[in-house]
Amino acid sequence: MEEKVDDVNCENENKKTHASALAPARRGISRILPEIWERIFSDLSPTDFLSVINSWKEWNQLMHMKKTNFLFPLILPFVLEYLPLNSILLLASYQQEF
Repeated sequence: MEEKVDDVNCENENKKTHASALAPARRGISRILPEIWERIFSDLSPTDFLSVINSWKEWNQLMHMKKTNFLFPLILPFVLEYLPLNSILLLASYQQEF
């Protein structure tokens, strides 16, 4: 039992050390303008974009409004598989009205 407690304490210390080591890098990353990040992320594949926004909450929040456009290619095959084409066209016409 004592070994397990020591392992947990050691693991927690490793996480703290890792997090504190990343702090300066994250501060540097956060200094880059959001427009620059948007340009960088626009060059990623949808799968890579998903990985990036899931890797750091600040990037996820930054790209909140852009997620739909970037991730649409990932979900389109599923939408086409499960919805009839006329439903998809109807949704597209609703979207143009807004």
